[in-house]
Amino acid sequence: MRKLVAVFAALFVNVSYAAYEIEDLLSLSLADLAKIPVVTAARTSQQWGDVQGSLWVMTAQDIRDRGYRHLGDVLRDLPSVDLQGPTDNSSRLTVRGVTGNAKLLVLQDGVRIGATAGEVIPVSINYPLYMAKQVEVLLTAGSALYGTDAVVGVVNIISQTPSSQGEQALHGEANESNNQLNLLLKGSIGHRPIVLGVHRENNNNQQLAQDYPDIFQLNDLYDIGQKTVLVPANNRQKFQNESSAQSVWARMTVSPDVELGASYRQLSYANDYTTLPSATDYGGFLDEEFLSLYARYQQNFGQHINANTLLSWSSYQLNKNSYYNNVFSNYQAGYKYADSQRVALDSQWTYQVNNQHQLITGLIFEHLDAIPRTADLSKPYNNNVSAAEQHLYYMGTNNSLPIKIFNVVQDNFALFVQDQYQWSPQWRTQIGARIDKNSDFGQNISSYLGLKYYPSTQANFSLTYSEAFLAPSPSLSYEHFGSFSGQQNAQGLYTASSFRIPNTELEPETAKSLELLFNYLPNTQQRWTAVAYVSRVQDLILYAADTPQPQTNFIEGGFIAQTKQRINLGDSLSSGIELSSRYRCAFEWGNIDLWATYSFTEGTLTSDKGKETLPYTARHKFKLASTLRWKEGVFVTPSFYLIDESHVPNSAANNGRSLVSPAYGVVNIYAGYDHIIEGVNGFLRIENLTSRPYYNAGGSADVSLVKLPQLKRTVSLGVELEF
Repeated sequence: MRKLVAVFAALFVNVSYAAYEIEDLLSLSLADLAKIPVVTAARTSQQWGDVQGSLWVMTAQDIRDRGYRHLGDVLRDLPSVDLQGPTDNSSRLTVRGVTGNAKLLVLQDGVRIGATAGEVIPVSINYPLYMAKQVEVLLTAGSALYGTDAVVGVVNIISQTPSSQGEQALHGEANESNNQLNLLLKGSIGHRPIVLGVHRENNNNQQLAQDYPDIFQLNDLYDIGQKTVLVPANNRQKFQNESSAQSVWARMTVSPDVELGASYRQLSYANDYTTLPSATDYGGFLDEEFLSLYARYQQNFGQHINANTLLSWSSYQLNKNSYYNNVFSNYQAGYKYADSQRVALDSQWTYQVNNQHQLITGLIFEHLDAIPRTADLSKPYNNNVSAAEQHLYYMGTNNSLPIKIFNVVQDNFALFVQDQYQWSPQWRTQIGARIDKNSDFGQNISSYLGLKYYPSTQANFSLTYSEAFLAPSPSLSYEHFGSFSGQQNAQGLYTASSFRIPNTELEPETAKSLELLFNYLPNTQQRWTAVAYVSRVQDLILYAADTPQPQTNFIEGGFIAQTKQRINLGDSLSSGIELSSRYRCAFEWGNIDLWATYSFTEGTLTSDKGKETLPYTARHKFKLASTLRWKEGVFVTPSFYLIDESHVPNSAANNGRSLVSPAYGVVNIYAGYDHIIEGVNGFLRIENLTSRPYYNAGGSADVSLVKLPQLKRTVSLGVELEF
């Protein structure tokens, strides 16, 4: 407890939103909430209730009352979304049966803040919400408007708007092993309004090893063939699973037509938590940095035409000190490096023909320059000199076989068009298409067709058909890893048991989906939503089975007994239903906000390993929560999750072990007291209230944990200062 108090006392923390904004949102009925302006679904402002497709909106009040800290907290509350793994490091995202963190586009104020070259990164503490005014999550494919990385949907974190009124807010939260610090400032530089945010978070998760001692046993470490002890148990590093994140973000209004923005984020996390303890020596970590800068210019040409031009530059870097320490690197530090930059010019033109008809068109140019993640390096990469000057060699070759370092340059041109037309008070259509021409993958088309019907003012139906494609990223095409044994065969070739090798001939994945949505508001206090969908993804990029013959052509001078390679070999088919309800009512003592979702997802994944159940997808998911808020400023939000069992892919099969992560139920409580004294708010968070052990689905390799253990009960305290 002393440790908790000491950490807590050292923090000043996050506040998100001014009190008057929260009070305004509290007074809105569900019918009023349906009129909140949103921009993500159509790349233009429209009322939430008029959106084509499945759009979830979390307002400032929702974020505050439900205790959402990161984007992962929001996604976990949505139907048909599975986020496997802890939110602060490893995570694997699945939406409606389609798995892949790189398939969901993440924006902040309409600007990409995710991986620059399609690298797979966690949905984690690298996406904090301390600055969010609103979060919009589109669970309908958005590729026809946003491009290749919006196959399963789009997230748009709408941040606080710049203000010349001086406002400051600090928010802190901590328990004995984790702490979080956020700062939000509003003011002006000269006459230019600005908003600035700073975030820092640290988690050690050491309690996992104590909660699950049978899983994290430190035994001898053998080579891939299980013949030779490379690290005896008494020389192993202790269990580690630390993570940290920090960010700085700012928006400035230069003039009524011009806005500037910048965002820097850093994430460091252990890379060995998901690996069997018998195949990793703890201590390895990945350290990733993200930087984005943008300028937005808006111009009106009369009453009917306006233009929005966005110029952005973004970069991603995997820090040169990042390394793996597992069976693939022979339990030596295998350093990694990756670097990419993207420049994009996005010009969107909107023509408001009349009150019933709107046309949008846009032209986009993107230039990418990337060094995909390298093979295991025996020393950190030196990004101040060329790869050739560094004399980098494959590990275990006595510095004789030079490592292949790839450099990828791509240009992409895109044109999109969208037409929205109201044929009558009951019928509307929204259609769109986008053509992408890539210097590597040629031309691809994404399209969608939407029909919306209003049988009454209380109900509406929405039918959407969409086609999308996901071009293979440099990370998928060029990543390779493995190490040599240090021994040579009779032909003088250095030998290796296994290697993952690149495939530069990958083709885009393609997706087709059909969605039927029904919204019903019987009164201002209730809302019911039902969705039925079917989705098919073809040419999935997966690792193929081991090559039947040893490979000697990929690395000259090397003999690799077995190789794995990503190829277009998969086909997934998923279908499901989503039922959700929300009840919101004010009483004399305060108000209550109750919401619940149930989703069912069914389907199969077909590959060279046969047909299997959709991986990382729980068939049944039930999520229930409620916020009770008293006028005195006290509120409490209990939540309950009942999640069905999940499967990992057949590729994780190892000696006949089960590939199933069991079903579980979790109870959490978030509570707070606003204005304990003027400008001071307090919070309490209890996660896994019953302290029962539970698991998420693990990795896809035969050396991965199938069941990822999750923390038992944790209790955190928080304080918030407004001044």
